[in-house]
Amino acid sequence: FSALFFLFSCNEGKGARSASSFENTIITADTIKICEKEYFTFEGDGNPTLKIDMRLPIVKLANEKATERMDSTLAIALFQERTTLREACSTFVEKEKKDFDEARNEYFNSSEEDILIGYFSRYHDINATALNGCNRYISYFTMHEEYYGGAHPNTYISIVNFDPETGEQVTLDDIFIEGYEAPLTQLLLAELMGNVQANTMDELREKGFLFLDAEMFVPKNFFPEENGITFLYNRYDIAPYAYGEITLTIDYEKLKEIMK
Repeated sequence: FSALFFLFSCNEGKGARSASSFENTIITADTIKICEKEYFTFEGDGNPTLKIDMRLPIVKLANEKATERMDSTLAIALFQERTTLREACSTFVEKEKKDFDEARNEYFNSSEEDILIGYFSRYHDINATALNGCNRYISYFTMHEEYYGGAHPNTYISIVNFDPETGEQVTLDDIFIEGYEAPLTQLLLAELMGNVQANTMDELREKGFLFLDAEMFVPKNFFPEENGITFLYNRYDIAPYAYGEITLTIDYEKLKEIMK
């Protein structure tokens, strides 16, 4: 998360702005902090565990209405709840506790040979930060790592952009003209191929990208920077999990024909 924090920053002059300069320009009214840990029976190794760690800032905008609008938008975007962000976090925790509790019977009814601690254990680590993007936007980055058993945890990042004066969400439809999807997809594909030195689609797929005949697309996660817009693909979007998140930056000069 720290690496992404420094990656997404507007360039000023020859260098990128420091992390401290972002923190000084974003007013955090409060921070939602939740740390929960539960066990099936007793605390310690060899017992299925539920862990939930959450740290999400509440950003104070130009006026109270704008702050409330941003807060409720984040509750929907991150947790699909039409309420405040704080209440959405609480609802999420209670749902996870309920699901964890309902799994107790399956655990205790399993024969000793069938019991897999990792199968029943789960955790959520959700952290967010707010950054000043270019063109006055505020970008709210959230990283969610979750584990429900299996070979590895799932990690995904969400970026939601806002107009700081109104608290309204800024989407790609607000930035680009109608019909932008096809040309922007081609620009992103060309950028990806250039980054990984692939001259053809076959070469690109051989390198592990767009596996299983997946098609290139425009992701919802984007961050306006000084010289272009950076788009973020989560794991599995266009590459295997091991490749991590993929970021592609398209210069404004290349985008000018499809920008409003």
